[in-house]
Order: sequence, then C-alpha cells, then structure tokens
Amino acid sequence: MSSLLTLYLFFKHDAVAEMLLPYSFGKPLHAIALSCSKYILQMEDLRKKDHSLASRVIWQAVINLMGEAENVLAMEGVALSRKVIDNLDSAETKFYDAIRHDLLVFYGAYELAAESALKRGNEFPKAAVGVFTIMMETFHRGVALYAMARRTRRRKYLNPARRIRKTIKKWGKNGNPNVRHYICFLDAEHSAVSKRYKEAEVHYQQAIKIAAKTGYLHHAGLFNERYADLLKVHMKNEEEAVYRLQEAIRWYGEWGAALKVKMLIELVSTERGEARTED
Repeated sequence: MSSLLTLYLFFKHDAVAEMLLPYSFGKPLHAIALSCSKYILQMEDLRKKDHSLASRVIWQAVINLMGEAENVLAMEGVALSRKVIDNLDSAETKFYDAIRHDLLVFYGAYELAAESALKRGNEFPKAAVGVFTIMMETFHRGVALYAMARRTRRRKYLNPARRIRKTIKKWGKNGNPNVRHYICFLDAEHSAVSKRYKEAEVHYQQAIKIAAKTGYLHHAGLFNERYADLLKVHMKNEEEAVYRLQEAIRWYGEWGAALKVKMLIELVSTERGEARTED
C-alpha cells in the first residue's frame, strides 16, 4: 500500500465491504468466515493484493473471535502469517491495529486495549475519513478507556474516554442512526464511573435493548457483560449479575464466539460456587 488513501480504497471494494459490514454490525461470525475464505481466493486470483490483505485481517480476527486460534489475542495464524504482519506498511498497520483492538475489547483485556487506545489516539479515523469502520473503532476505544477509568479512577483513561463520548454523541445529534446504542452504553459507563449506579442501570438497559433489536449480537453480549460487572463489583447484586452474564452468554453464542461463551460459563460457575460458600 503506497498511501493512506488505500485505506479508503479497501472499503470501496464490494467484496471487502461484504465482509467488513457484517463484521462491524455483529452478524454471525461463521457466515463472515465463509465469505472471507470465498472472496480472498478470488481477490488473489485477480492479484488484488491490497483487498486480499484487508480481507485476511478481517478473516484472522473472525477466527480469533470464534476461539479457533492458538492465541486469541495475537492476531496471526491461518489467515494472516507473521511474515505478512512484519511487512505491513504504515497504512496497513493502522488497519491491523484497529481490528486487533476489537479482540482485546471482546476478550476483556481492557488494560491492553486502553493502552492501545491511548497510543493510537485518532490515527485511524484521520487515515480513513468517511469510512464507516471509524464508528466502531472509535467506540471500542471508548469502551476500553471507560472500563479502565472505572477500575482505576485515573484521569489518563477518563479524560480521553469523555472526549470519545462527546464525539459519538455529536454523531448522533447530526443524525447518524447507527450510534444510538453506542451513546446509551457510553452514557451508562459515564454514569457508572461517576458512581451514579441507578442511572447507569437505565442506560445499560436501553443500550442492550437497542443492540438486541437492531441485531448487533456482539454488542448485546458486551453490554450485558459490562452491566454484570457493575452489578457485581459496585452494586453487590450477585443474582442479577449472574443473570446478565447468562444473557451475555446467549448473545455471544448467537454471534458464534465459542471461546468467549466458554469463558463466561466458567465465570458463572465460579460466581455460583462463591455464593453457595457464603451461604
């Protein structure tokens, strides 16, 4: 790739969009993986190197999210070799880092995700102006930063999280219909970090309802998971926290994130065991 303009050209290719749109909108991972394997062969036959690379990045992320990679946080494997990753140019690296950040968020590696968000800042949105993927990329940076702000109370996380929330709320005010659940969720996290827990609950429930109704399977799972954390850690409501984890399991299961489902099932088992011990 010779320039950042190629990031834009990535997404103008119909086949790339056919993979990236359902990925961004949380559609079933298995179907996306099938599309990737089909279109990548066609791209490589036609020597569309840039489009093939973008598609391989998406494919590897999907493989990791399905739990089928040896190391789910290291975005390399069947679809994307270490040799290819080591030879990415600046623009390609921005795209790779943005997609890898999704893995950190969905696998709950919030500290790594937040540090990545701080390091990268707005470099991807600036490189890919007008490309729809900047919405989820920006939002996921906000998710990680708010998670760490709630955990540590540190301004290094809270201040940039607030700026991202302000940016996304502006998108909503300007008529973007795809960020409604983002806004509700970030309002929930903002209320939670401000210790307004009942208010946070209302926003979490709104965010979950919108994500579920509009088919964002990945975010319905994530929002329930984060809501469960609020209930357990800050509101000491173990029973409701377990229910929300079960809801997260259901949505992640529909998405096809098998390893994440397994991780949460083990967490629920642990939570129930602790509750029985206390009784």
